[in-house]
Amino acid sequence: MFHTPRKAALFISVLGLLSVTTTGLYSVHAEEPAMIAYHEHRESHTTSRETTTWSEKTSTSKKSTSHSTSVNVPDAGIIAGTVLFSGLEKSSLTHFAEGYEDSQPASHGALASIQDKKGKWGLVGMDGTLSVAPAYKSISYQGHGLFSVTGKKGVKYITSHGTVPDSLPPVWDDSAEFIAYRENGRWGFKNPQGHVVITPRYKDAYTNFHEGIAFVKDEDGHKIAINNKGNFLFEAPYDAIYPFHNGLAEIRRNVHSFSWSSLAGAAVVGSLTHAHYDEDADYGLSRKDIKRGYINTQGQEIFDSRSDSVYPMTPYGTFIRDKGQIRFADRSGKTIFGPGPYDVDDTTFAMKEGLAALENDQTDKMGAISLVTGETVIPFAYDEVRFLGSDRVELDTGNTHVLASVSTGRAIISLPEDSDILPFGNQSVTWVIGDDKKDFTLLSVDGQTLAHFTGNQIKEVTPFHHGFSRVKTDMGTGLMDETGAWALPPQYRTIHFYS
Repeated sequence: MFHTPRKAALFISVLGLLSVTTTGLYSVHAEEPAMIAYHEHRESHTTSRETTTWSEKTSTSKKSTSHSTSVNVPDAGIIAGTVLFSGLEKSSLTHFAEGYEDSQPASHGALASIQDKKGKWGLVGMDGTLSVAPAYKSISYQGHGLFSVTGKKGVKYITSHGTVPDSLPPVWDDSAEFIAYRENGRWGFKNPQGHVVITPRYKDAYTNFHEGIAFVKDEDGHKIAINNKGNFLFEAPYDAIYPFHNGLAEIRRNVHSFSWSSLAGAAVVGSLTHAHYDEDADYGLSRKDIKRGYINTQGQEIFDSRSDSVYPMTPYGTFIRDKGQIRFADRSGKTIFGPGPYDVDDTTFAMKEGLAALENDQTDKMGAISLVTGETVIPFAYDEVRFLGSDRVELDTGNTHVLASVSTGRAIISLPEDSDILPFGNQSVTWVIGDDKKDFTLLSVDGQTLAHFTGNQIKEVTPFHHGFSRVKTDMGTGLMDETGAWALPPQYRTIHFYS
């Protein structure tokens, strides 16, 4: 799903949302006893990845020697080193916000799945080269470093290097403490070694065990929470409920115009593909159609699901929209900022510093607040404030367009006024795209131009992921490294990053 970055909607976790394994689960009916659908709860943690769709041209040589200084020209008097706002140190919750940057496929050596022009699928290794040549009708990550495949007789699972495993794990949800299984029409739970810890006695199982709690349907048809002994904890009378994560569980209420069958379909896809996100897929999920809330481990509703919007949950808390007002509350429910006339539709986050950018509806100007203290740290004086990750923020007044440091508040370089810059995420390079739609510049995090491309051959680019960007040309799709060289030539139908 490619879109224009300057007004991209709600950059939450890219390293988090890019891997939309957050698709929900409200019932874990699936294969018995081990491979069940489950919801892997993820929260917003850093700036998201995004993509664009402009017509551009790229060099097809191994190395690009054409360089541009267009992004280094001072604009309207802003020069490098100018202090634009008071910089911040990392927040006290840094340890909580970090640790979400590597997916399981990446830790097992898989950067992406790749499809050739004949429709066959393979895998790309972390060095950006083929680790499994395209030979399968389908491929999807299942956990434990294993991928399910179809299209080859006698082969159902492979590793990231294409070898067939000698055995399969007893359960697939390696993030759960106990895993639900079905026997004789009732649900129970096993530990990761496959041993029964709670005998089958429940009509349904809505989640696996996380943080010592699971949600099930009891003999009387009530949705309840149980502990790891199978004892009743509290009722959970919601339309959908998700596993606990850092002391909170997401709940949802059915609302008009929302189809829960769509959510169910997304749950199965999300669980079986684990961390494989099809960014062109439409899972039918929109926060405008969802009444979200959150409960604590005592069953208390900390964030009311009857509010207009409760989204997204971060390590610091969440934004709540109700009756036209926006406020931010910490994870205990205490209001940190607001309520007031703000818009969070274009909000981006600097999670390590505990900051969020938002717009004042009365002035139509953007600024940024601390998610810890609620104080304004970037004044509401900009047409655009967009956190890009890697300690960088984009600021635009309409007359000046700069890249600045979040930690120091100092300008790094001026950007061409009508250009677009993609997020860094946790990478050291990104793309700057000219307004004429025929200009791509590779920019380092310290403001240096690394490579420059002109023409009309490049169709789409993505932010860098583990050192590589997906680049689409008239010839096909390939991977480009941080120097602007092709790691994989643009001869494939599609490439899907594992996040």
